[in-house]
Amino acid sequence: MSLKIIEDKGNCLTIKLDNGDYKVLNEIVKKWKFKDRESVLRYSLALLDVSERGNLFKRDKDGSEIALNPSDQLING
Repeated sequence: MSLKIIEDKGNCLTIKLDNGDYKVLNEIVKKWKFKDRESVLRYSLALLDVSERGNLFKRDKDGSEIALNPSDQLING
């Protein structure tokens, strides 16, 4: 997977997304029926913005909740 910041001009961020990350982004558009990739990114940012760390959960098939937290590598890396 590859996501890299190409340029950061303070109020404009240019990102290169390829390989596995690019594939996953396109799969999410189809699976969730988003109108485009930009909408997926906007929704993802909004979801993280309104949530506090550790308060995102997935309900498993048996009804139990599974916390969805970033790995330590993404937080402290």
